Amino acid sequence: MRRLLMRVSRAFTKLGWLVGHPEFQNDPARVIIRVLQWEFYRLRGTDIDLTLGEFTIRARPHDGIGRLVCYFGEAADEIFLFLPAYLKPGMTVVDVGANIGTHALYATSLVRPGGRVFAFEPDPSTLKQLRINLELNHAADVTVIDCCIMDKPGTILLNINADSAKTSVVREGYTQIEVKTDSLDNLIPTGVHIDLLKIDVEGADYDVLMGAPRIFSASPPGVVIIETTKRRRDIIEFLNRRRYGCYAFEPGISALRELRETDLNLYAVHQSLGLREVTPDHWTIDPVRPRPD
Repeated sequence: MRRLLMRVSRAFTKLGWLVGHPEFQNDPARVIIRVLQWEFYRLRGTDIDLTLGEFTIRARPHDGIGRLVCYFGEAADEIFLFLPAYLKPGMTVVDVGANIGTHALYATSLVRPGGRVFAFEPDPSTLKQLRINLELNHAADVTVIDCCIMDKPGTILLNINADSAKTSVVREGYTQIEVKTDSLDNLIPTGVHIDLLKIDVEGADYDVLMGAPRIFSASPPGVVIIETTKRRRDIIEFLNRRRYGCYAFEPGISALRELRETDLNLYAVHQSLGLREVTPDHWTIDPVRPRPD
């Protein structure tokens, strides 16, 4: 009975999340159709081709980001709304924890011509799906690196989760595989300035930062986006010491605001970038106008 009650509770939680999403409130019929579409492919156990902006994303039925894209399109993740507000042609993006390539693909369309995208993914199965999506969209300008980004070279056990978005080196999974590790300092060429560093590694985010002292000292990334976990306070202190302000992104008005404890994603903006107030307590990034020291 207790297990049944827990399942019912989880089902109601998921239902509340779904109906509370802005896309559901805007067009509930369309979202319901997409939910049913995803469930059809999930039960069949076959891949599904989804539309994300100008791209086709091929997702497996256990890809959490695929499910969100199926349900909500470009509103699946607030980062999809932040990218066009900041990225410009010629910029460089580093995507640590690229998964099946949704953010890397979206970013590459914004930094062309002349821009670069580096995508890191350690899970061999998910890496294969990432390469498939790059080939589907003729995105040969994305540099894919098969590696688990940590603080130093070596190997580590990667916990594989049924949902690829939850695969992690620190959280339990249904099986483990050994993967190689290395640091951003070793893998990003010297002299490359990172305009946007995205880190989504399910709990190992602080280790990623610890492996990039050269990068943060010589040429700090303009913006760092991190899905923070238990070491959130350490991460904020690390970034504050390196002249970053930490914010959240408000997708409704496409602007930054002060960070709250309940915010999942942290947007760190280096002090070399200017901020322009758009409403009281909300700002946008103005890369051509440096903020005074």
